[in-house]
Amino acid sequence: STPAAAKNNGDDASTKSAVTTTSTPSVATPLSNRSPDDVSREELIQILQKMSVRTKALTQSRAQLAEKAKASERQNQRLLALVKNEILDEGVLAEATEKVTKQRQQQLLQ
Repeated sequence: STPAAAKNNGDDASTKSAVTTTSTPSVATPLSNRSPDDVSREELIQILQKMSVRTKALTQSRAQLAEKAKASERQNQRLLALVKNEILDEGVLAEATEKVTKQRQQQLLQ
């Protein structure tokens, strides 16, 4: 191909400014109200880049939340073990279980 043909592939400044100029009025209109044919290639690329950034951020947030949930579950298990094994003895646990069972039965009868 010739240098002129390579230069005129749609990437030179004059083409970009012409595309930007013609698409500027439609930018004010939300994408949901526009026909797919009215959305420029540059706008689609910008949207794709924004979506990619948001997807990466959400993926990172999800990973952080999953790790926090696991840490909370581990802490919960440690605290339960502490309460059951160190603070309460088997007699107290049996008594508490019995009281809870009676209360639930009374609630069901009401």
